[in-house]
Amino acid sequence: QSIRAVVIDGVAPTSLHLPDDALASSEAELRSSFAACEASAACARATPNVLATFDALLAELRAQPRKVNITHPATGKPINGVVSDRTLVTLIWPMLYMPEGARMVPSLIDQAAQGNFAPLAATLTAAAIGEGDIAIAQRFAVMCAEDMLGRTPALNPRFEALNNLFYGFCKGFPHGKVAPEFFEATASDTPTLLLSGTQDPVTPPLQGTLAAKTLSNSKHIIVAGMGHIVSPHPCVRRIITKFVESGSIAAATDTCE
Repeated sequence: QSIRAVVIDGVAPTSLHLPDDALASSEAELRSSFAACEASAACARATPNVLATFDALLAELRAQPRKVNITHPATGKPINGVVSDRTLVTLIWPMLYMPEGARMVPSLIDQAAQGNFAPLAATLTAAAIGEGDIAIAQRFAVMCAEDMLGRTPALNPRFEALNNLFYGFCKGFPHGKVAPEFFEATASDTPTLLLSGTQDPVTPPLQGTLAAKTLSNSKHIIVAGMGHIVSPHPCVRRIITKFVESGSIAAATDTCE
């Protein structure tokens, strides 16, 4: 009753479950990235059969993690570590959040398959939010009580290591239990602007479309070619400004196409 207007960027309705749904849509975005490479003569020539290469590398690292010696991309200091299948998908997953990162994935996979993991490790320095910026325990306290409550991991071979990580955490971590009505769709007539990017691997446009069904005074803007979180786009910022100033969904007239 006290909310005048709402902007949701990267829409996650109550029916969305982490990590299952996010990893399933990430799998689709990963395949889309590989397909785009195959459709490009230059990319296909530089990284042939990249999907098969990725699957082979994943299987190899799952069976036998590899010891690596690389130089830290930020400090220049040597790093001795072990790369497993979980390491691989953990580093690849964030790259899918933005189209410019997803375009690098075929090359990163190809170089890793040849034993050069340094470029993949270097992607850690490009992240705006590091692991140290996230309250991991609080994150899992929420996810275990909501998204993974009473569920078993969905079948997703390429992201199996991440699925096991998430669900394994909940087995020994104390957490609450939400009531069944928590998952009921949010119904409201408050002016609501929903924003999605066509290449978002975790909250794709489908989720915004689902949420809009019970938000009677909403508008869903889907921005082509953008990934997770589209509000930094100048066009989207203009729409948000007009919408918030007026408090009316009618003010959100631009489609940012």
